[in-house]
Amino acid sequence: LPRFFSTWRRYRALTKHERRLSRAAWRRLLVASLRLALAPRRAITEALAPSSRRRSPLPPSVPAAELVRAAQRAAAHHLRPMTCLPRALALAQALFEHGYDANVRIGVRRSDAGVAAHAWVELDGRPIGEPEAIASEFLPLLPPTSESSRISSPPSGRRTSAS
Repeated sequence: LPRFFSTWRRYRALTKHERRLSRAAWRRLLVASLRLALAPRRAITEALAPSSRRRSPLPPSVPAAELVRAAQRAAAHHLRPMTCLPRALALAQALFEHGYDANVRIGVRRSDAGVAAHAWVELDGRPIGEPEAIASEFLPLLPPTSESSRISSPPSGRRTSAS
C-alpha cells in the first residue's frame, strides 16, 4: 500500500499534459499487448511496414522526447511487466498519432544462452528511447514483403510435380 501512495503522489506531481500523455500511453500499451496476444503475426507484420505506407498527415504536435517519457512511465506502472515488443509498438503508435514517421525494428544477436531478440523504435533512422548503440548490437530483421509473408502450398487435392 505505501508503494501505491508514493506512485500516486508522483503521478499527481505531473502536469495535466504529462498525465494525459501517460494515460494515453498506458492505453496504447494495453492495446499493443492484447493485439500481440490475439494476433501476433498480424501485429508484428503491420508494425514492420515502412512508415512511408502509413505516413501521418499531421505535423508533429508534441516533442518526441515527451512521448518517450510518457511511454516509459506507463510501462513502469502497467498491470503486468511490459516487454520490449509491446513497448515499441505503443511508442511507434504514439509517435505516428502525433505526426512522426517512426519505424519499429526487431533485431537478433547471439548470446551465451543462444539467440536474443529486441524490439525498438527508430525516428529518422536513429533509435529513440534506447541507447544509440542498440542498432549495432542487434542485427535488424527485414520487414516481410507480401510475397514472403504468404504461406505457399498447393491447393488440396492437387499434386505438384515434386510430389
